[in-house]
Amino acid sequence: HQALAASGPDEPVAAELERSAVRAQARGGLAAAAAFLQRAAVLTPDPERRVERSLTAAHASLEAGAFADARRLLAGAEAGSLDGAQRARIDMLRAQLAFVATRGNEATPLLLSAARRLESIDLSLARETYVDAFSSALFGARLNDTVGIREIADAVRAAPRLGGEASTADLLLDALVGLSEDYATAVAPCTAAVKRLLGEDASAKERLRWLWQGCVVAIEIWDDGGASELSRK
Repeated sequence: HQALAASGPDEPVAAELERSAVRAQARGGLAAAAAFLQRAAVLTPDPERRVERSLTAAHASLEAGAFADARRLLAGAEAGSLDGAQRARIDMLRAQLAFVATRGNEATPLLLSAARRLESIDLSLARETYVDAFSSALFGARLNDTVGIREIADAVRAAPRLGGEASTADLLLDALVGLSEDYATAVAPCTAAVKRLLGEDASAKERLRWLWQGCVVAIEIWDDGGASELSRK
């Protein structure tokens, strides 16, 4: 109500909307979270913070399927003063939009380029973007012209890894790289990725994002039970 009543920029209200978005995302309310973040960006008085909130809102809008809103927010963010990390995030979000909105084969090289650019800025996000690039290449199959599974697998092998326990994205990358080689190589990493997505260590957000990829790797190793259970998540 305060956000709707605000007649101009209002940082306290924008900050409260941001907190409300976190609560909505925890409940799986993607559309509500996107709406809160969009309004938070509008009400943010500081230009630098407005850019950051616009990017966060664009990401949430993309996840909610509000592609026109995501494009509008990205255009607004680009009008501000951007650092290297923010430009890389814009590249990544535009590449993801190209994939989810049109399923065109132009998304694969864009996602690969964005992942490489993110390696020196945000390695965790870079590796997640590599998974998206694999997804795009798998979806495009023989329609991929210049960039396909082999090129992405080579880039992932050359990319650095984060220390510590492997993330869900790491396990999926190991599985997808294994599938680009041969069945025997792929069985163990594919099994580990499916186990992670079915277990308690994967968050609801991770399951929502990586469900399709999990089903793909389960099917590739003839794990019909795992694929069926993932499809019910």
